[in-house]
Amino acid sequence: MEALGIGQWAEKNSYRYFLVPSTCCASEWIQTSACRYDLERFGCVEAHSPKDADLLVVQGFISEKLAPQIKEIFDEMPEPKKVLAIGACASQGGAFFEKGIPLDQVVKVDVWSAGCPPRPESIMNAILSLSKGARG
Repeated sequence: MEALGIGQWAEKNSYRYFLVPSTCCASEWIQTSACRYDLERFGCVEAHSPKDADLLVVQGFISEKLAPQIKEIFDEMPEPKKVLAIGACASQGGAFFEKGIPLDQVVKVDVWSAGCPPRPESIMNAILSLSKGARG
């Protein structure tokens, strides 16, 4: 196993995320990004373009019109790329399961953060499990 330089170590253990916000999970994401939980402490910084991101964060309800746009954003991201689904709506359609589309039918999901809406602790655990290489 080859030793990593400081730049390679930082890149391996941090994420530039692109956020697809929707519905009530957005308030939980704002709390997670705010000073109490502070995602930047864990190397998680927002990318303003999918071309700069390596983590796609999708939260909330996914409609039939939104699904192709999420797929297009995912395809624009460079490799290696990860996907985080936040909330019951993104995971399984949520309360709107007749009309909502689970995210795993659109793109391959690496980590789920369950809840309706999930607590910031759950979102942080999902991001940390990505760093450890876990799936699920």
